[in-house]
Amino acid sequence: MLKLATLAALLAQLTWAQHGTVGRPCEVSTDCGTGNYCAGNKRCACLTTYKVRSIDLPLKNSDEVRKCAPMRIAS
Repeated sequence: MLKLATLAALLAQLTWAQHGTVGRPCEVSTDCGTGNYCAGNKRCACLTTYKVRSIDLPLKNSDEVRKCAPMRIAS
C-alpha cells in the first residue's frame, strides 16, 4: 500500500500535469504547456504571469520537478 506522503506527491504531480516543466527542451512554445514559453535557450520557462513551483517526486533517484503556476492577484 502506498504511503500517504507518496500518494499526496503523486496526486500533486497529476494536478500539475497540464502545466509544462521548467527547463524542459523545446522548439516552440506549444511544446511547453500552460503557463510556459520556449525561451531563447530552447528550454521551457514560466510566463511573467506565472511563478515556478517545485514538486518533489517520490521516486528513487529522481530530481524535483519545477512547474509554472498562475500567480494569485491580491484583491
